[in-house]
Amino acid sequence: MNLDWLKLLDPYYHFDRWWEKNVGKGGAIKLLADLLFTVFLAVVIYTLMGVILHTPRPAVIVASSSMEPVFYPGDIVIVRGIDPAEISAPEVDLNLPYNFHVLPSQAGIRFVREGIELTGIEVNGMFFPVEDNGTVIVYYDDVRGRDIIHRVLLKIRTPHGYFFVTKGDNGETNPTADQDCILGRCVYPFLVSEEQVLGTPIFTIPRIGIIKLLLIPS
Repeated sequence: MNLDWLKLLDPYYHFDRWWEKNVGKGGAIKLLADLLFTVFLAVVIYTLMGVILHTPRPAVIVASSSMEPVFYPGDIVIVRGIDPAEISAPEVDLNLPYNFHVLPSQAGIRFVREGIELTGIEVNGMFFPVEDNGTVIVYYDDVRGRDIIHRVLLKIRTPHGYFFVTKGDNGETNPTADQDCILGRCVYPFLVSEEQVLGTPIFTIPRIGIIKLLLIPS
């Protein structure tokens, strides 16, 4: 079977033909052109993925061990956009007069712990035990300027939209909620607003992002 037609699907084949016809020079100039073309293709593919998956971040690299054993550092996670109403977690209705940055204390949230390990969340007398079956989301941490992949523990419906309490699955590195500032340390100090949610993972490419993490540590 003649499979020569497959080369027509290769963008580098068309680029090389165009280069030979219009420029013709090889060596260092061609190597630089190949590099720039690769960067251009990566941007185009990433942009198209974002359009198809309905998210500005269709692919993110896991930078820490906070979600082990679900995700490991260096994993590339493909993300699709998600309607906040579709995010699954124990849910509570609160009449909060806020629409973006909300501290847990402003929502009447109290974190219940054994030592520093979170065992549940209390909201206005209602107790929600920690569960590991909530939706995993990618959200934007606007305090430190980074994307975080963690699981939703509590979903809060308000007149201004949804807010979320989140946590990493790794109990050793993330024993309590992201928003629990015990010992003065928080992953993210505010409830996660629906505007910050970039999407939910749909599949993982294991470990190939580790090179980027080594070259450009988070």
